[in-house]
Amino acid sequence: MSILLPVYQRSVHPLVEELTQSCNQIPIGDYEIICLDDFSDKEFKIGNKENIDIDDRIFTTRMKVI
Repeated sequence: MSILLPVYQRSVHPLVEELTQSCNQIPIGDYEIICLDDFSDKEFKIGNKENIDIDDRIFTTRMKVI
């Protein structure tokens, strides 16, 4: 299962932690949590990256402006 979290100017840590706990409690098999950052300020990007880089099923990516 893939879970996509759109992110802008927010800390994702509380929600990612809750989602991880929920996914681990139910038999869904493999999962990933993708945090899609919509050009948040640097402080949020750094904080979110540090908080979610502890698990290889959770990662962040940035949107590209076209």
